Amino acid sequence: EIVVEFGDENWNSVFRGGGIQNPVTMGQAANNGFTLLRAAAGSSVPLHLEVNSQYVNPWIGQQAILNAPQADAVDIGPYYFYSLDSTDAEATALDNLFSMSDEPPLISQMQATTSALGKSVDIYEVNASTFDGNAPESQRDPYVAGMVSGSALADRLLTGMSAGVVRQVVFDLAQYNYYISAAAGDVMVIG
Repeated sequence: EIVVEFGDENWNSVFRGGGIQNPVTMGQAANNGFTLLRAAAGSSVPLHLEVNSQYVNPWIGQQAILNAPQADAVDIGPYYFYSLDSTDAEATALDNLFSMSDEPPLISQMQATTSALGKSVDIYEVNASTFDGNAPESQRDPYVAGMVSGSALADRLLTGMSAGVVRQVVFDLAQYNYYISAAAGDVMVIG
């Protein structure tokens, strides 16, 4: 299977210069591209075509998929564990790391549209995303790069599977590719 995604976080201001912010227009552009790609590849090439959406705003993906009949899926990035402060107790950090309560309802909202169209919801990126908070690197490491992070990631992947998601891609398994400023100086975190 060859998975092709159209759009890369078009809603994200970081990618604004290369994206199509209007999800209807993005869906229409994706449909044009997917039509050409399917014709050029032929029926023997196992394509799975996806339009990109914002996880926390299912409306974007719903509009995109409604305007991209050639797409097979909408894909989202259900990140978690967004914040860690230096004053957070271990119990609080672990509760936040393993909180999966947001994922099933948001996936269900997207599936309300995709299922009726015979399409799926896929995950293009998933992992902890601790950009916020003022905890130093030494406090973040056990949660985002230690053994417990693997358990939390497995929990998130299993939660996605239980919600009916078949295709999931882990983002930045090594956990270190961005710097943020924290109380104790710059901290490397996932992106």
